[in-house]
Amino acid sequence: MSFFKYNDINIFYEVTGNGGECMILIHGLGSSSKVYSNITKYDFFTKNFKCLFIDLVGYGNSDKPMEFDYSLKSQAVACLQLIEYLGINSTHIIAHSMGGVIAQYICENMKVKSFINCEGNLTLDDCKLSASIYNVGGEAFRRGGFKFLKNNYRELPFYESLCMTNAYVMYESSRNLVEACKTDNILERYIKLDTEKMYIYGERNLGKRRSQEYLQDKGIVIKYIKDSGHNMIEENPYDFYETIIEYFSNSNIFKPL
Repeated sequence: MSFFKYNDINIFYEVTGNGGECMILIHGLGSSSKVYSNITKYDFFTKNFKCLFIDLVGYGNSDKPMEFDYSLKSQAVACLQLIEYLGINSTHIIAHSMGGVIAQYICENMKVKSFINCEGNLTLDDCKLSASIYNVGGEAFRRGGFKFLKNNYRELPFYESLCMTNAYVMYESSRNLVEACKTDNILERYIKLDTEKMYIYGERNLGKRRSQEYLQDKGIVIKYIKDSGHNMIEENPYDFYETIIEYFSNSNIFKPL
């Protein structure tokens, strides 16, 4: 296991693949880098990319310090420090849910060739789980809300990662995510990013987000993963990765080997 020391915080990371391009994988709220484990089964990624798996502060195998503020900008700064440590000058990013906002801050601070945003939060309307946690209140969530949440997700692949975090991290992450979507104009900043962009929905969520029509009007490439909802990466990994392979194969971002 590899760890990067950031302000006395151990951040877990792993690099796989032999390609010349870098692909950074950023997970969402309550998740971990395990969500992307199936990517290593595809020769397209192992041959064309060095894939960087990161457990955000508070998640997976990374430390979960009480003194970290769990703002999305702080998470992005920690990722940027790791990226600099590894000598990465340009990259592609796949990010899911809350990770989409963190990835957006990264895109604003370094060269990113492409950003595949998987139901990343763009407006307050996108904050479903995070808003429900925030509205419970920190004390109530720590007292019993987190246990209730885990029980609801017990049958999902997401559950394993959820058990690797804690109530404090989940609440503070949710609070900061909701506040960012209220105040940081995420949607417009996403539109303005100077990088190739694709936005992915789970099929069951098509038409449920107010931003979808706006993204289409702005010419953002939109794809959906059939037979899946918000957790499309684990619900239908085959279609998820095949969709990304098709995107890269038909683009001018780089030439696949």
